[in-house]
Amino acid sequence: KQDGVDVALGYELATSAGRWRLGLDAARILKLERSIAQGLPVSDVLDTFGNPVDLRMRATVGWSQGAWSAFAYGNYVSGYVNTAVTPNTSVGSYQTMDATVSYRHQGEGTILSGTSLSLAVQDLFDREPPVVLNGTSSWDNQNASAIGRMMSLTLSKSW
Repeated sequence: KQDGVDVALGYELATSAGRWRLGLDAARILKLERSIAQGLPVSDVLDTFGNPVDLRMRATVGWSQGAWSAFAYGNYVSGYVNTAVTPNTSVGSYQTMDATVSYRHQGEGTILSGTSLSLAVQDLFDREPPVVLNGTSSWDNQNASAIGRMMSLTLSKSW
């Protein structure tokens, strides 16, 4: 059984320097209880290894003007307890940044109509995930990625 609150806030503002967007998405879990089988006791697993944390957030700052747009994202995952080891240890919060820059062709009636090119970077500053020893790896894949910085270039066409 899980109880929580999800919030999505956004604001857009048109200026002579372009269109700006600010946003915040947050998920706050208040309670997370599980039972391994029906009829067995229920236990609280919130903020423990391999389970969801009580707070995740993603903040957005974006700009667009004409064919160009750029967005920056700040990601936050709250700390929790590593219950995979004895004695249990604390795991600190984890923050990363992502970014995208895009160009969308504005002309009509040409072969490039509907074409866009985007460069995206996840984990912009190549932040290491918190060390979470658990017998099989040194991180918790439920709450962090061990991939590190990842860049992608996307060319798309719509019609």
